[in-house]
Amino acid sequence: VSPVVNSTYTVTGTDANGCTNSAIATVTVGSAASVTASSNSPICVGATLNLTSLPAGGTNYSWSGPNSFTSSLQDPTIVGATTAASGTYTVTVTFTGGCTGTAQTVVTVNALPTITCPPALNVAGCNGAVPAGAATPAAFIALGGATNGTAISYVDGAPSLVGCTETTIRTYTATLNGCTNTCTQNITRTLDATAPVIAGTPANITYTCAEDVPVASAGSVAARDNGECTVAITVADV
Repeated sequence: VSPVVNSTYTVTGTDANGCTNSAIATVTVGSAASVTASSNSPICVGATLNLTSLPAGGTNYSWSGPNSFTSSLQDPTIVGATTAASGTYTVTVTFTGGCTGTAQTVVTVNALPTITCPPALNVAGCNGAVPAGAATPAAFIALGGATNGTAISYVDGAPSLVGCTETTIRTYTATLNGCTNTCTQNITRTLDATAPVIAGTPANITYTCAEDVPVASAGSVAARDNGECTVAITVADV
């Protein structure tokens, strides 16, 4: 017999003389075990997937899932999950008395967005302003970048100054399905707060004939700046 509810069975024996005797057996059927399964899905590639089963107190836990996943822990984890971890996970819990319960949970592991920054930027001229970065994927691509993200943001790091060259590292962040990925762009510009000083300018000379005027030359003219920047001297007739 295979009772599905608590049942009482009576057995009666009769001997050759017609005498009888009876015995009673009571069978108690345990209730079906209630099991739940859950996770911290959705997550991004590289994050830790946390699988959870309830209730606690089972004598055995058996998990199975995508990418040949198995575990005998109540609450297993997958560190550094990839998209291959996406799918349905099933847990079977065995309780004292042999009753079992099964539950499932669906997991999604989202891929990170792709992102390639625009090429390094050298701001033209002296003391030029660092231009604003892109705030939309379309503007980012227009600057020479590439991404499949649905949102773009950026932040500029503290600039560093070596001589007259200031370097700023701009970090772009792309977002897709709640996942992010970053790249960096170098931005340089020339800073010079001191105008160059020109020394050694020759005195004015008057020539009677134009053909006597010598070819323009820097000669003894010298220029110095604040000791950090290179100064170019240009001489021309006016």
